[in-house]
Amino acid sequence: MQKKLLLIGSGVALIIVLFVLVSAYYSNVTQPTAAGTGSSSPAIPPTFTGEDTLINIGITSDQVTNMEKSLEQYLSSDGQAPHMVGFSSLQKLSVNKNAPTPIWTVAFLVQLDDKNAYKAKMDYFGPSGIRLYLYGQNDPTLLYDSQNVGGSPDSL
Repeated sequence: MQKKLLLIGSGVALIIVLFVLVSAYYSNVTQPTAAGTGSSSPAIPPTFTGEDTLINIGITSDQVTNMEKSLEQYLSSDGQAPHMVGFSSLQKLSVNKNAPTPIWTVAFLVQLDDKNAYKAKMDYFGPSGIRLYLYGQNDPTLLYDSQNVGGSPDSL
């Protein structure tokens, strides 16, 4: 009788241990989100500061939004997820009035969480079109070119 109870007890203990191990394994597996990113929680978008400076020189809110989306796209593709993105050191560079639609160009710094900084140059045109270029702060190498976002100066 004791052997029978010992076997039953060992079996129950083995089932409990297996259940705990299987539960622990499945609780650590991330479930894909609806967007298919493979993470269990969506990324928190960064907070942008300093956009007023851009709007004050004539950049539209649609152009600022397109620039922010382009910047988020670059940062996520580069594996960065900053909490704060700031724009500063604004320099209005030029306007190409000979283009069919005038294209303005502005330069500024993009600061990420008080850590990384990029030099940025942005062409802006029409009501919402932009093209963003990012460079390292101390390196003239082009890191990112958003291409035309929100339209093309040729199609306006």
